[in-house]
Amino acid sequence: MVCPVQAGPSLASIMKSPFEDATTHRCSSREQQGHGAAEVPLLQQLYHWDCRLACSRMGLQYLNLLNDDDFQKAIRDLQLTKNMWTIDLAYLRHHFGVKHWFCTQMLGMDKGYKNQKHFDTEENQMYQLFAQAKACKVLVKKNGQKCFCRSPDYQGHFIILRGYNKALECIYYNNPVYADQTCSTNIHNFEEARTNYGISCLLPK
Repeated sequence: MVCPVQAGPSLASIMKSPFEDATTHRCSSREQQGHGAAEVPLLQQLYHWDCRLACSRMGLQYLNLLNDDDFQKAIRDLQLTKNMWTIDLAYLRHHFGVKHWFCTQMLGMDKGYKNQKHFDTEENQMYQLFAQAKACKVLVKKNGQKCFCRSPDYQGHFIILRGYNKALECIYYNNPVYADQTCSTNIHNFEEARTNYGISCLLPK
């Protein structure tokens, strides 16, 4: 599952999830043994904007579907750029034959981004992707959520979930900022972040 989550204003906090606080820590593989955490490989993002691609690569490698040449070709064929959105990742997964649900609260672009460069062009492209999704067998599910007021310095970030420990109420996930650490947080922090306005998830079927 890949989920974009809220981040803070500085470069360090932009690369953190909103539930990374005093109750969050980076855990060793030994800590995860027997706790239902899938062996998803750790791949670090290369730039400040490509966390979504790093998470996609982690998921594809876990499924033994990752070939660097094929991945780069898919990015070119799908015309993915720095300005890609979560619906683009749904098409990327579909391209590699990964069965999944794309769960979102909004079928389109948030008007809060209307001052961004090329917003109108990207908005038209996004609505076209949503309109074509069913025909392309990209399954999209919309969930209603109340609007959540964000601070102006909101930034999006992607992580990939690996599993959970019910007894410890602990979620394990990969943050593409880190090349050698799996992260964990408690279920309450995760639920608060997951249900915030603007969150989308790609769920395996």
